[in-house]
Amino acid sequence: FEGKTIVGTKNEEELKDVLDSFMIRRMKEDVLKMDEVNYVSRVVDLHPEQEKLYDQIVEDEQYNDPSLPEAVIVDNALTQFLRLRQICATTATILGVDTDYSHKLDLVVEDALWLVGQGERVVVFTKFRPVIEVLKRRLARHSIPTWELHGGVPTNERQDVVNNWAMSSLPGPIICQIDVAGVGLNMTAACNAQFVDLDVAPGINKQAI
Repeated sequence: FEGKTIVGTKNEEELKDVLDSFMIRRMKEDVLKMDEVNYVSRVVDLHPEQEKLYDQIVEDEQYNDPSLPEAVIVDNALTQFLRLRQICATTATILGVDTDYSHKLDLVVEDALWLVGQGERVVVFTKFRPVIEVLKRRLARHSIPTWELHGGVPTNERQDVVNNWAMSSLPGPIICQIDVAGVGLNMTAACNAQFVDLDVAPGINKQAI
C-alpha cells in the first residue's frame, strides 16, 4: 500500500477483547484426555506387476494398458508423479479395478481383518477412488461389512454413513477418500486408522488423524 510493508500487528489486546465477545477457543489438550497417537509404519515391496508399470513410466515415460491399442504417454513430470503414487497403491488405479495387483493392499486387508477380529472398527484413508473399489472387493471375500465415503456420496448423507458404520452390530472398516472424510466428520467409534497413501499436504493428513 503506497510503498508500505506490513511487518507486524498492533493493538492486539484491543482486537482480542473484541473477538472474545464472539469467539471461544479451547485447546485440545485442555479439554480432551487422549492417548498419544501411535504411528506404526508397514513396509512392503511392490508386486511384480506394480514394479513393471512403475519402471515403464520412469524409464520410458509411458505404460501399456491392455484395454488400449497404443501405449499411454506420460511425459509430464506432475502426471508422472501422480501415476507413480497411484501404482504404489495398486495397479487398479490406472489399469482398472479388474486388474488389481498390490502387496500393499494385501497387507492392508491382513491388518484390517486382524483389527476387526479384535472387535475393533477401523478407518481406512486413501486419495484414490479405485483403491476404495478394490478394497471393498477384497474385504467382501472375507464377509467383512464395509462402508465407504468418497466424492460420489452427497455431502448431506456422509454423516449418516458414518453413523451407520459406528452403530453397526458388527465392526468393520470405513474406507474413505482422505479429502472427503478427513475434515468435518467425527469418527470416534474407531481408534485405529490405516493410510494406504498420504495426501501431499501434511496438514490434511494431520486433520484426518
